[in-house]
Amino acid sequence: MKETLYSQEMGKTTSPGLVLIHGFFSDSESWQPLAMSLAAHFRVLLVDLPGHGRSAAALLDLEDWHSVAKVLHHRIAAMECLGKPIVAGYSMGARTAMQLAIHKPNALGGLILISGHPGYRDLEEAKRRRIEDEMLAQRLDYQELEEVVQEWERKEIFQGQSEKARERQRYLRLNQHGPSLALALRRFGSGTCMRPENDLEVNCPVHVITGDRNTVDQERAQSLSELFPSAELTVMANCGHNPLVEAPVQLGLLIRQTVHTP
Repeated sequence: MKETLYSQEMGKTTSPGLVLIHGFFSDSESWQPLAMSLAAHFRVLLVDLPGHGRSAAALLDLEDWHSVAKVLHHRIAAMECLGKPIVAGYSMGARTAMQLAIHKPNALGGLILISGHPGYRDLEEAKRRRIEDEMLAQRLDYQELEEVVQEWERKEIFQGQSEKARERQRYLRLNQHGPSLALALRRFGSGTCMRPENDLEVNCPVHVITGDRNTVDQERAQSLSELFPSAELTVMANCGHNPLVEAPVQLGLLIRQTVHTP
């Protein structure tokens, strides 16, 4: 199978595997320097999602969640690591991790879902979200990227972040390609995912993580954890939507504790 997504591995091949998947409007660099720290305990795989970072052209081949899950599972299966890899995803990355679990529930060694969305129960609600995302997609298509980034930073979920965290995310966002992000949002935005009707039976640990500064995120995390009968739910103190930049040390410890590494 042709490798359509950019990926990078680091860490010892004799360590447990850990796949790190970033969120929308970013790329795999958002996991640094946390990924380097985790590579002391895991064989880490970083990927850029379709339309993001060095996978901008991947949208030519990947048109839906099934194709993305197929390509990612193929790449994960090729990892040189100990046992089945654990997949950790943030926001859109958590949505991607869920799709991996839906398509091949027995292929993963664990799921870590950070600031994820459980999917919509109501078709009309999902449609409204797709309309909202289409408005953003059109801005990404036609406006200067810097203007869109400034609008994005004002979203309520990012309130309370330090200036250092904002600067880090701003740098990553400005390195993206607007029209590629627009197409990725149309194909893989949260409005494209319905909540599964039944619990997801996965034979691996599931850890749902959210911050305590955003009520909406906490409600989504609770709903998400209910999809997995044995899921663990952690609410991180003094943290908002993006623990990768707001509390990377605490998040790294939680990831290690999920799979009981020393």
